[in-house]
Amino acid sequence: MTSNRKNRKSRQDRSSLPATEPPPDDIRRRMSRIPVFAAVFGLLIYGAVFLTGRFEPMESTLQEPFRRGEFPVFYLLHWDLLRDFWFGETNTWQWGAFLSLLLKAALFLLAVFFWGSFFLRILRLSGILTRCERLVFSIALGLNLSSTLILAVGLTFLRLPGVFRLFLSAGTLLFLLGRRRCPPPAVPEPGGPTSASDYRFLLLAVPSLAALFLGSVLPPIEYDAVSYHLPGAKEFFANGVRFMPHNVYTNMPFGAEMYYVWGMNLTGDWYTGALVGKLLIGFTVFLTALGLFAMGRRFCGTFAGIVMFLLYLSIPWVHWTATAGLIDAVVAMYLLFAVFGLWLIHRVPLTPPQQTGLILLTGSMAGAAASCKYTSLLFVVIPLGLMLIPSAAKEGEASLGKRLALYSAGVLFACGLWYLKNFWFTGNPVYPLLYSVFGDSTGTWNAAKNLRWTHAHHAHDFSPNAFVAGIATFLMTSPWLAPAVIPLAVIAVFSRKQERLTRMMLIYLVFFWAAWWLFTHRLDRFFLPVFPILTLLAGLGAALKNERFWKRGMIAVLLFNTGYTLFPETVPAPGKYARFGLGVEAARHDPLRVSPQTSYFNEHPPKGKLLLLGEAAVFDFDVPIFYNTCFDDTIFDEIAAQKSPEAIRQAFHDRNITDILVDWGELKRFRSPGNYGYTSERVTPEQFRRLVQDHVLVPVAELSDDSRTVYRVTP
Repeated sequence: MTSNRKNRKSRQDRSSLPATEPPPDDIRRRMSRIPVFAAVFGLLIYGAVFLTGRFEPMESTLQEPFRRGEFPVFYLLHWDLLRDFWFGETNTWQWGAFLSLLLKAALFLLAVFFWGSFFLRILRLSGILTRCERLVFSIALGLNLSSTLILAVGLTFLRLPGVFRLFLSAGTLLFLLGRRRCPPPAVPEPGGPTSASDYRFLLLAVPSLAALFLGSVLPPIEYDAVSYHLPGAKEFFANGVRFMPHNVYTNMPFGAEMYYVWGMNLTGDWYTGALVGKLLIGFTVFLTALGLFAMGRRFCGTFAGIVMFLLYLSIPWVHWTATAGLIDAVVAMYLLFAVFGLWLIHRVPLTPPQQTGLILLTGSMAGAAASCKYTSLLFVVIPLGLMLIPSAAKEGEASLGKRLALYSAGVLFACGLWYLKNFWFTGNPVYPLLYSVFGDSTGTWNAAKNLRWTHAHHAHDFSPNAFVAGIATFLMTSPWLAPAVIPLAVIAVFSRKQERLTRMMLIYLVFFWAAWWLFTHRLDRFFLPVFPILTLLAGLGAALKNERFWKRGMIAVLLFNTGYTLFPETVPAPGKYARFGLGVEAARHDPLRVSPQTSYFNEHPPKGKLLLLGEAAVFDFDVPIFYNTCFDDTIFDEIAAQKSPEAIRQAFHDRNITDILVDWGELKRFRSPGNYGYTSERVTPEQFRRLVQDHVLVPVAELSDDSRTVYRVTP
């Protein structure tokens, strides 16, 4: 009894004691996990919604609904069909041709690196850059220098087969002299301690890199690539850099397309040279990823840099444009290095000469973007120049003026010759834009064409629905998104790491999207140049925590991201030529990318010249041609204006035109409501029926089909 009484008293005493509270550190630890769990939950929700989204390119191919999550099942069920598509029914792969293209591209990049490294020393920046940073900046700077040099050579209207040997020899000499006089200092690698296992994650990039480079050596099929990006370079190679009245697009800045010209100069052949240039454009994706790694490692840690590297290489949007032969990935590369230089100016202690050199470098990278696209003036040059103002304003007006002057000098050095070329040829430095301000001294552009151009290249729907659709395209609905980039970038908004960098990049992203939505015709790929910035934010989001649990979660996210993106990177889709296993020559003649009429005329060249009407995708023609884009005048109008059939026939003979190919399908597309229109009103079925009745033309039935007709000019 006494014992029971004591036990009850003891329990009463304990119950009367105040409850013990967890230590403050434990509370903080638990609270710190709330953002982690919220981030994980957000990633899971976004991933689930992402996989249920439609993939329109497959829907257009299969003519039935298709969801992103169906890719694994589709690949398993249709593996035989995909294998035959990728490799063909017979083995046509040529390792020798593939390696030859790789070696030629590598040789050009070596020369580019030598030149860029030399100029980097002139700018006195070797002492503040790590080895990786010197590598990426040297190649990026050298690529822009090479484009400017080949433009200067092309403006002489000379075709100089030995210009590459001179470029390589001079670059090697300058590099060796500079290295001997001023060897690069040993700048410590930033990023903090990193385990070797972190670098093993770089192996996740192998599938994406394989798809990137195998796709980059294939000939193009995308319409813009085969109608002006590559044909313009092909004509520059053959005839020098000149004004082209028949292709308005080739009179714009062609800084990235000059890679194609360099490839043609290096190989002496327009076709294999174009593939070398296309491989160089694919390489810029890898260089951008390497630049993201370098920037991420310096400012956010090595793990964040690795994540940025892997994420950027996995983005299907980037893959699609680069392997298609488009140049948006090149603009993205220059934009990233301009931002990198700008951030170094803000964050790294600099001597006055180093600051001068870094501002010039930043301006030259922004200008390099403007040497590729007019839109870069609005998207890159102006906003990055404005970002120089806040820190310079604290030092006084003189410092601000000096910085802006140096930045402008770098911009002009990188792109000025392109705009000067246009001013010299047309009187308009931004031809054909701002026609109402500068006019056109050539007389080939007029108010009617300018009205059509402006209508075609501007958005017209500014409704709330269009606004929401524009945001949705960027965040979720575009078929070429990577599932991990957007949610990780959103997580960066709530991270306290590099808050100033995050804030600046968010403001820039909003500006870029607003400019894209307000001032362009809202092509998805016009937004692609800002994807390195989005990837930078995603890397910051991935570095939210340094705990093992979080890192393991990020590895799982990267595995999922890489696994999914390999499907859209390799899938056949409109405008995407993904026959990775075909050899270079087999792909050149593949009926899936070359029309029967093109193949026929290449195998049976006309006695004179071939006139193309409606058809502007002319890259694969290996015979003398006349052609025009839908905005330009056609030579046919001048010929058909003659008063008699005999005069029309003689006009054809005077121009040595023996054959005509009319693409009625393309003409119908151009003339359809809401499309670009077509300049000529004489190219009609009625006009050609009259010419046949008057015995000026003879239709060639065996070469014609439902959408195309081939005619021969009578003797």
